[in-house]
Amino acid sequence: MILDGIAISGFRSIGDTLVKINDLQKINIFIGKNNSGKSNILRFFKHLSEISNGKEYQGFDLNLDYCVDSQSKEIQFGYQIKKDSPATGQLYKNIQNLFPKWSEYFPEWNQSFCFIFSIKQSTRTVEFQPFAETLGKHILKACPQDVTDSLTGKLCGYTGGAPEKRALDIAVKLIQMAQVEFTCFMIDAFRQITHDEEESGLSGRGLIKKLRTLQSPDLNSYKASKDRFAG
Repeated sequence: MILDGIAISGFRSIGDTLVKINDLQKINIFIGKNNSGKSNILRFFKHLSEISNGKEYQGFDLNLDYCVDSQSKEIQFGYQIKKDSPATGQLYKNIQNLFPKWSEYFPEWNQSFCFIFSIKQSTRTVEFQPFAETLGKHILKACPQDVTDSLTGKLCGYTGGAPEKRALDIAVKLIQMAQVEFTCFMIDAFRQITHDEEESGLSGRGLIKKLRTLQSPDLNSYKASKDRFAG
């Protein structure tokens, strides 16, 4: 899927303040001075497809990837969910449908919002609990008790209980509903477009032969290959 936007903090030159890059398009150009952090954003994209929530993650280098100026020594990342997005719009609607008065309760999230996850230096585990607590407090403050009681019945299978626990449990369920899967591919800046027999990932080797095969396929794969070539 195409990501609508990301958020990063604590990674290399990016400090503890969360940096959000929202409303990404199919093609995006990063422009800035030397040493302003452009390459670090691309390096972070390379890690994204390897991250899976709740599991030990080995991809970050403890000596290089954690910002030296960070006080928390944890990396945070997030992804944007947009109301009008072809990629995440349905997720947004599923969550919004749980709150008939979503726009009234959360006017700042009327069009989009960002789910945040943390990767701690000490454990290298990915977790959403800190953000769940923040979201839970927001729900507790914004929503009437009858709303949170109804939602815990729908999402968690119970009613009543402490308001704080209801709000936190709702937040956890919303985050779980909004988790998305994606894969990031990195294409090196220096490639060689060659006739090599073997295709080597996205390096460009063997690309000419591959395109010729798609352009003039055998009968067994004619339509699929032609469609791919045309696309």
